[in-house]
Amino acid sequence: MPRAPVYNPTTQGVAPIEARFRAPSGPTGGEMVARALDGVGQALQHHAQVKNALTIEQDKADAGNNAVAFQDAAGQILAKAKASRGVDAGAAYKAAEEQLLSTREQMLGQSRSPRARDLLKMRTDGFLASYRAELAEHEISQTRAAAEESYISQAAKAREEAARQWLSADAVAAQIELGRGAIRDKERLLGRDETSIAQAEQEYESSVHRGIVEERNAQGDIDGALDYGRAHLTRMTLGDKTAVSATLRGAIETRQAAGDAQWAISQGGPVPASTPGAKYSAPVRNGRVTSGFGVDRGKGRSHNGTDFAAPEGSAVTPIASGVVVGVGSDAKSGNYVMIDHGNGLTTSYAHLGGHSVKQGDRVTATTTLGPVGMTGHTTGPHVHVVARQNGKPVDPLQFIGQNAPSAKAAGEWDKRSAYAAIDANADWTFERKQRAKEWVDREFSRKDSIDAREEREADDEAKRVVLGLGDNFRSLDQIPKTVRDRMSIDATASFSDMAKANAAPKPVAANGAEFLRLQRLAIEAPEQFAGLDLTRSASYLTPGELARLDADQAKLQRGGNEVSIRSAIAGHINTFSTPDMHLTGDKNKEDFIETFGLMQASVLQATGGKRMPTDKELEDAFSLATRTVVAKRPGLLWGTNDKSIPAHDLTVSDIPQAILGQIDAALRRNGLAVTDANRIVLYVEGVSGK
Repeated sequence: MPRAPVYNPTTQGVAPIEARFRAPSGPTGGEMVARALDGVGQALQHHAQVKNALTIEQDKADAGNNAVAFQDAAGQILAKAKASRGVDAGAAYKAAEEQLLSTREQMLGQSRSPRARDLLKMRTDGFLASYRAELAEHEISQTRAAAEESYISQAAKAREEAARQWLSADAVAAQIELGRGAIRDKERLLGRDETSIAQAEQEYESSVHRGIVEERNAQGDIDGALDYGRAHLTRMTLGDKTAVSATLRGAIETRQAAGDAQWAISQGGPVPASTPGAKYSAPVRNGRVTSGFGVDRGKGRSHNGTDFAAPEGSAVTPIASGVVVGVGSDAKSGNYVMIDHGNGLTTSYAHLGGHSVKQGDRVTATTTLGPVGMTGHTTGPHVHVVARQNGKPVDPLQFIGQNAPSAKAAGEWDKRSAYAAIDANADWTFERKQRAKEWVDREFSRKDSIDAREEREADDEAKRVVLGLGDNFRSLDQIPKTVRDRMSIDATASFSDMAKANAAPKPVAANGAEFLRLQRLAIEAPEQFAGLDLTRSASYLTPGELARLDADQAKLQRGGNEVSIRSAIAGHINTFSTPDMHLTGDKNKEDFIETFGLMQASVLQATGGKRMPTDKELEDAFSLATRTVVAKRPGLLWGTNDKSIPAHDLTVSDIPQAILGQIDAALRRNGLAVTDANRIVLYVEGVSGK
């Protein structure tokens, strides 16, 4: 190939062609091609080397990512396997191992190249070895724990059987041997040496004997505890011997204290008049003493009582609670009543205008015995009061204003008498006296609890009798004596007043203040109403009202959501009523109660009594109860007129008979009670087009 001439621009002027064009220096054309081809080869070789290095890194990354994924999956598999307990750990080990291998194979199959697969396999081989060791350790520990638990259960069962068969020495010995065997196997499982195993067996046997002693003592079998403890004391450890000795000593001291207390209680004395209780009161209100106790009557006679003058017809009451032991009349005393107050004190009341009690009645300081009169030998209306302490006349005025003995006070005095009897034993140690006094306290507490329970039960039985008799309840004698003798003083007085009210010509007025008060309380404070003793209000209620309130109270006491429903209805009335509705305040008790009754019936129809009413249901019930309806009312002179009244003022008599029959049939079809409130709710809904 010819060489190309090179132009030389530096040559100026006229010059020969040879001067202006010169031949190029350096390699020839063939050499340059060879050199270029050599460079290309080197570049290709470098590219191959780089590409191979990159492929290796990609394989490493792939193996690393798959190894991390395998570790994550293995963590979940191991966690599940290690959650197994006891003998289940073996099966869990096998299942986990299979899952690990399967997971690894899946990861290996996902490798991007054989080299990446080999790298992943190499990494996971180490993981698998570690995981197998972890699973094996868990299986071993759980198998050992299951075996240990089994041995413990066997020993516990043997202890239980020994306690059950404690009267048979052979049976106890056999159970102890079974238990010792279980303890022996457990200790060997834990790798204990023979000395430790023997000690554990001895401690087990000792604990069985100790447990039997404590069980017998807890069952109140003190003799059994003593006999067994003494027979097996040598088979116990020092610690159990000490504990058993303390138990036996406590059992002996307990039995001794119980005996000492019973003896001391039997030594109790009478209750003194100064024992704190209720106050003695004057026999008449605003009376005045016209002749005192001990006044000389002449001829060696003195006044054996105290005369209290008061207007004729004034109520005469006993100076304290007690039992009527005498009711009669004679020429000197006229009509009289005698009361036994207990503790040797009796009082009598003479010249009464009549008798309001009879023999056997239990009375309180508020019970009327009769009116002030002028029967017998008397110069004016007064009551002649005679007080006798253990049969000897004493001045009644010394009691009035002072503390009267009560049942609780009598109990306290008996307790102090028992304490005094205990303290009088000089040969008893201080500790023995203290234990005896503690037992006395326990006995009196138990007696008080029993007495209170019996009183409550008797009061409830009496209430059922009174409710059953209704208006025919006229005397406490209608309550069985077995019940009457156990009743509380308050219930006795209340039922006595109720019986007198029923027997009186003028009955208790219906819808009186007390009935309205209790109805309002049942609505606005249902929990307080549920805990009331209704017998205290019995004399102010008609039998029907008492029965109605008693049924309402029983409904609240059964629990459920009744209290919450009532509170919701009452709250709605108080929140949304306006002054022109006249539903709030003491002057509107009846309207409030009537509104509540209609709302309660409406809510019950909507909810079935199984849930709380919604705000919409409360709103609808309130709207119904306060809705204006037209009712027939007597005219000014004759006939009837239409009058607009609130729905809560409606009565069943306002509903036409034909419609009333349809309403009753509808209530029965829907399983609702045929009550006045339910009738009025349906009637109002009907006339309102709902």
